[in-house]
Parts: sequence; C-alpha cells; structure tokens
Amino acid sequence: MFGSRFAPTFSRFCSAPLRLPLGLAMAGAITLGIAATPAAQAKPADSAAPAAAAQLAPYSAGDQLLALMNQARASYGEQPLTLVTDVDWVAESRALDMAQNGYFDHYNAEGVGALQLLNAYQVQYDIMGENIARTTQPSSYPLNSLVPAIHNALMASEHHRENVLDARFTQVGVAVAVENGEYYFAVVFTD
Repeated sequence: MFGSRFAPTFSRFCSAPLRLPLGLAMAGAITLGIAATPAAQAKPADSAAPAAAAQLAPYSAGDQLLALMNQARASYGEQPLTLVTDVDWVAESRALDMAQNGYFDHYNAEGVGALQLLNAYQVQYDIMGENIARTTQPSSYPLNSLVPAIHNALMASEHHRENVLDARFTQVGVAVAVENGEYYFAVVFTD
C-alpha cells in the first residue's frame, strides 16, 4: 500500500522517439506509482527468453552508466542508486527483448513492459520508472564512448533526467543489449 507521500500516478511522455547525435534515440520516460501485489508466480521460464542472436553487452557498460547516474545524483544532493539483482533481471529482459525483436518502446507487442516483469519476478515496490535509449544504426564507436553519450542524452531530456534524479528511487537495474551492432539500453528504477 502507498504511504502518505505516494499517490497513484501514471505518466508517459514523448510517444515518438527523440533522435539525437551519434545515431541515438530515446523514448519518453515512464514513471508509475503503483502498489505492487504480485501474484504467486515462479520466475518466467527460460524458454520465454529471447533467442541467442541478441546478447547482453559487458556488465562494465551498465556499471559505467550507473556510475554516471550516481555522479549526477550526488551533484544534486541525492543518495546513490543501488543495483539490485531482481530489478537488474528486469532491465536485462527489457533490453534483450527490444534488441531481439527490433522494437523501441516501453511495451512489447504483447503489452509487456518493465511493470509486468517486476510483478512476474515478484519485486516489491511502490513506485517504478524506466528510461530506455538505443543507437539507431550500427555503431562504430566503442561502447565505453557510447555510454557517456547515452547518459548525457538522458540528462538533457527533462523527463529522463527526472527519473535519474528522483529521490524516491533508491534501487535500479541497468542493462545494455546488442543486436547487429545496435545497442539497446534499459534502466529500471524502483523505491
């Protein structure tokens, strides 16, 4: 149940992807304030995972993005985000699904997004948010150069920046997937 400081909210911004330099795109930030009452379910079966063509980028990319987000939070006087395994699984699932299936949205064709995955993985939360970004063409830039560009693009977008800096968010999952040289970034925030 929500504490007195939370009210159920749903906001979704920028239905069309924003095109950025370096062949980057971002979809609007999504923030949900929802009391999670997950059903008693097992973790989704491995057979539901995307085929092997898309793969996760090295963890160092997610670690680098998390470090940049925490530097930004510190500069605004906010506490750092903590990487949480269950939330990270959701981010990994989101990034891999987008990469494998060639879409860029907060929900796949079946209507499944981070919210549904948090519930399927039985993650407890009162509020969640998601930032997604991707390259729009195969990149010749090294991944460690793309990550700061993605971070800067997210911070330049009002609604994505709000998710990064929201003091209510304390936990995060960060994943980067690659398919045919294109990178898909998923950042899932929870309280």
